[in-house]
Amino acid sequence: MKILHVIDSLDLFRGGPVVCAASIAASQAAQGNDVSILSYDLIEPEKFYDFLKFNVPGSDKINFVFISNDSAFERRYPVKSISKFKLKIIDSDVVHVHGMWHPLLYKSCVIAKKNNIKYVLTPHGMLDPWSLSQKRFKKKLALALGWKSILNNCHYLHALNDDEAILMGPLGLKSKIEVISNGVFEETFSNLPDKEIFLNKFPRLRGKRFILFLSRLHYKKGLDFLIDSYRLFLSRVHDVDLVIAGPDDGWKDELLGLINDNDLSEKVHIIGPVYNEIKYSAYLSASCFCLPSRQEGFSIAITEAMACKLPVIISKPCNFNEVDTVKAGFVVDLDVNEIAEAMIKVVSDKNMADKMGFNGSNLIFTKYTWEHVARRLVAAY
Repeated sequence: MKILHVIDSLDLFRGGPVVCAASIAASQAAQGNDVSILSYDLIEPEKFYDFLKFNVPGSDKINFVFISNDSAFERRYPVKSISKFKLKIIDSDVVHVHGMWHPLLYKSCVIAKKNNIKYVLTPHGMLDPWSLSQKRFKKKLALALGWKSILNNCHYLHALNDDEAILMGPLGLKSKIEVISNGVFEETFSNLPDKEIFLNKFPRLRGKRFILFLSRLHYKKGLDFLIDSYRLFLSRVHDVDLVIAGPDDGWKDELLGLINDNDLSEKVHIIGPVYNEIKYSAYLSASCFCLPSRQEGFSIAITEAMACKLPVIISKPCNFNEVDTVKAGFVVDLDVNEIAEAMIKVVSDKNMADKMGFNGSNLIFTKYTWEHVARRLVAAY
């Protein structure tokens, strides 16, 4: 089967959708399919290919097709590149689009529809009520002017969890929804790096216990809840720091303001984005992982943390209730007291934390692998 994945950017600051598209494509190629990814030119190609080499086994079997990203006009109206990606779409058996709203994604769906090519769309959480409430008028207008028709004519919509599928309900879409979650590559976690790699990179953390947040620095990631919860946590536990890792996505200044206002600069460490062996070493060095998001599709970081046997504290909008079911951590309301209490419980009981880590790892490798994801997606194609 010829499968074309379309995503507007493969640059790593985009987070989960990039990992998802590359991982699905590599797994589908490993299963004998002819797989390509179409996207705009990379901003930092060396970083992306290093990421693939370390994190995505079999990525060498993917055919990457890059189109011009040399002007704002071209990004909005892909005039110079349209013939190139039109031919690629028409030559495919199925087009799998990752994301919403971008002109490249819209145009790809239109071309596929006009040429009777099946297309599948993964919204990556962009159609849930919280996401739709951001820039609400523009999104309502975009739906009315064409995106609603695109969504109604999908071969299927790919939701990452049951909650995401339910939250699309108010849109009244006609397309069927397939619920298929994200995964991990087992071989990535069979030979993990030493935790010393992270501690050598950030020696000020050597000998310290710490809670790890690893995601983009964005309002929706709940960093305000994280800081307020950690402040309460410190009133009862004094020897555990907080490490915040991830690229700035518009919220670093606000985060620094919260840290300074609460006199937490000695206890909270903002270390920027971490990738590859440093990222996995960070998971192995932490006492627990915390992500109090306002909205998630299906967080790659949560699955990675669990695969590294790290207990996790996540908010209910992360839509991963199995964490609570298998006792791999705590699923909490977006409430600072509840988040702080979960932090205290995890760091105060090592036996419980170790059991949570084992339970989480067992869940991930039993149910959430990219091989399993790829087979289910192709079967649904």
